[in-house]
Amino acid sequence: MKKSYLKRSLFTILIISFLFVFCLPFTSNFVSAATVTSVQVSVYPSSPFVNAQYTITFQNDVSAVASQITISGLQASQGLLNQNTSVITVNSQPVTAFCVFNGSSVSIFITGANINAGPNTIFIPLSANIYNPVAGTYQISLSAAGGTAGLSNYYQIGTSQISNLNVQATPPLKSASAQYQLSFKTSSNGSLTANTNNIYVQFPLGTGLPYTIPGSYVTVNSIPCSGTLNVDAINRILTIPVPLNIYGNNDVTVIISGQAAVINPSSSGSYTLTVWTTTDSTYTTSNAYNISSSFVSSITVSPNPATVGTVADYTIQFTTSSEGTLTANSDTISVSFPSETYVPNTGIQASYVSVNNQNCSSVTASGNTLTIKTPVSVGANSNVKVIISKSLGIKNPSKAGTYKINVSTSKDLSPVESQSFSITATTLSDVYAVVTPPMISENASYMIQFNTGSEGVLASNDFIKVVFPVGSNVPQSVQSSSVSVNGSTAVSVQSSPSDYSITVILPQNFFLSAGGKALVSISTSAGIKNPSTASDNYYISVSTSKEQTLVKSKIYSIYGTPTTNLSVTPVSPDGKNGYYISKPQVTLKLNDIPGISASIYYHIDQGSYSLYSVPFTLDEGTHTVYYYSKTASGLAEQEKSMQFKVDVTLPTLSISSPKEGETVHQNPVQVKGVTEVGADLIINGQQVVLDSNGNFSYAFSATEGVNSVEVIATDMAGNINKTKLSFVFSSKVVILLQVDNTKAYLNNEEMLLDASPFIYKGRVMVPLRFLSDSLHAVIEWDQIFKIATVTLGNSKIRVQVGNNTADVGGKAVALDVPPVVVKDRVFVPIRFISENFGALIEWDDKMQIVKITYPKP
Repeated sequence: MKKSYLKRSLFTILIISFLFVFCLPFTSNFVSAATVTSVQVSVYPSSPFVNAQYTITFQNDVSAVASQITISGLQASQGLLNQNTSVITVNSQPVTAFCVFNGSSVSIFITGANINAGPNTIFIPLSANIYNPVAGTYQISLSAAGGTAGLSNYYQIGTSQISNLNVQATPPLKSASAQYQLSFKTSSNGSLTANTNNIYVQFPLGTGLPYTIPGSYVTVNSIPCSGTLNVDAINRILTIPVPLNIYGNNDVTVIISGQAAVINPSSSGSYTLTVWTTTDSTYTTSNAYNISSSFVSSITVSPNPATVGTVADYTIQFTTSSEGTLTANSDTISVSFPSETYVPNTGIQASYVSVNNQNCSSVTASGNTLTIKTPVSVGANSNVKVIISKSLGIKNPSKAGTYKINVSTSKDLSPVESQSFSITATTLSDVYAVVTPPMISENASYMIQFNTGSEGVLASNDFIKVVFPVGSNVPQSVQSSSVSVNGSTAVSVQSSPSDYSITVILPQNFFLSAGGKALVSISTSAGIKNPSTASDNYYISVSTSKEQTLVKSKIYSIYGTPTTNLSVTPVSPDGKNGYYISKPQVTLKLNDIPGISASIYYHIDQGSYSLYSVPFTLDEGTHTVYYYSKTASGLAEQEKSMQFKVDVTLPTLSISSPKEGETVHQNPVQVKGVTEVGADLIINGQQVVLDSNGNFSYAFSATEGVNSVEVIATDMAGNINKTKLSFVFSSKVVILLQVDNTKAYLNNEEMLLDASPFIYKGRVMVPLRFLSDSLHAVIEWDQIFKIATVTLGNSKIRVQVGNNTADVGGKAVALDVPPVVVKDRVFVPIRFISENFGALIEWDDKMQIVKITYPKP
């Protein structure tokens, strides 16, 4: 029994003796003193701070009709105060009892008890309102009839207790209203029933509690409590009724929000609180938490590398408070890493740690906390940079996630959480895949290569997971013989069609080091088919049992049905209007898809399909080429076609006049001929219009001597036919006419006249039309007035049948004989007409031949 409890018990006995002498009424049947032995106390329930029933048994050596019993040192937190009660029984008989409660213990004075010689039982029911004290070991003293007192057995208040009790006060400032977060684990017998059992929290001395706290300000495992919580402000005890069922060996988190107005102690220092429950009634002391007047702020953490399980550099930055001045080689900085982090506790070399770029001389470790003696002085409200080299050996947690550290100093005592930092899992790298054949719906083989990460060592019975693109057809089972890793056949392959994946169990005696290269070969016998949709953005994802983050490969293409390209020589129509004017050569070629085995088929116009092997040429005409390709498995391209218009024949072209080398005298020279209907015709650079039959006539202004004419005919297809001719133009005209002869000669060319020349009144009369045409003059005839107007160059003559006067250039000139009409032809005196046009007239009287030379030599 604790000494303090014994002292208080002895004091209580003295008080009781005093009360017996001066306070209790005298009784005539007082018997001789008794000796009490074998005192036993049984308490139910035995939890702290609950109303309990007590059963006390003892042995008595004297029998009495009526006797008194005194119970001293019964420890209780609460009970009936100075009241008489008849709820207590002795040997099942009601007795009169008087209770005295002095704040921590209860003394009970019983009268009217029938005490047996031998065993006796005192029963104190719940209605006596005796509340158990804090958890601990206790003992009472019992005497009967004023005889010798007997001490009881030691009895326990609290039989089991919670574990892993941690507390965090936020903010950890003295005299501040703070949120308290408590976490613990119930014992195996520590189940708690909702709205029946309680959690008890006793705060340390100096902590201020309000008299009431609404239940909504407190949560247990995120569930708010109900009603108003019972607060013992004097003893700093908060009773929290659990709002949900909690099983044994379960984690519990209690958050007492800042609204509850729990006030931190007013003195800086390290504090603990105690917690127990209705069922885990032995109180448990929490971890120490600091309450200070100031704390550090703006804490950031940067591990490098930030991957799981790796030894890393840590850069930690924070700002001291206004009271946080640190003195070199005296004050310390404490850094507490997450429990999952490995921090070496021995062999620490202080120089591996620096503060504001100055190496340290003293660094110690305890658990996961480093205590660093600062090598430099740091002012208040100043930035601090702590660098911990990986040479110190701090190893990142082995599980990916977000973590925080706690930082405090010997001046800013309260640990403060840093901002979160991430530790990521190591992953595979350089993942790429080769798929053969890379065509939709085809049974394919895969060659998958990747590098393991720093934590990616693979050995026997590890696995590699391969996730194929959505839409792939993964069979229900895959034979292990279809898959190998680095040349070794898999032990087994687990197939999961629903997520398009297979899991490859690595073979016996397999080993691949961290950063090693793996090559997974999946043959077509695995039965994995490519998706049915073509795309350039497919990828596979790979993970392993050691590095379980799926990593995507570089993208690759899955092609649709085979496609055939048609190419032509020349590459485009070399004629006009889409025509080829040279026979096109057609080449068919399968698109270059790795691993594709396909054949090309084609036909021309209405022909039958045949297997393509070499380029082919199209003859003249309009043709359609049909073609497609087909794989060995029967996957066929949709039929394609292309039309060709071929015309390789030159357009017809002939010139009827003048003839090659011919001498002509009439100017302009009429170039006449015929070509293909619809052709374009160019003569000496001039566009010439054809008639509906392809005939053409072009007036060519010739010059004296040799003249050349180029005629170009271009048909609709663009075929060009060219021809050139040369002729001689001579402006000198020699006409021979003979009286009474219908034959005449024009430049030695025999001509036939409608009517022969004759002599009229001594003058040779010749046909005006023949003479004018021969001289290339233009003649106009007025039928009404029988007037002929003849224009030759700049000269103009007008004559009228039967009129002896002619108009020559606007002047009246007398004729020897007038013009006459013979056989519907106007005859004029040849000398008058020829000489007025500047021609030379020669007469052979014997032959009666007239020779006209124009122009006059």
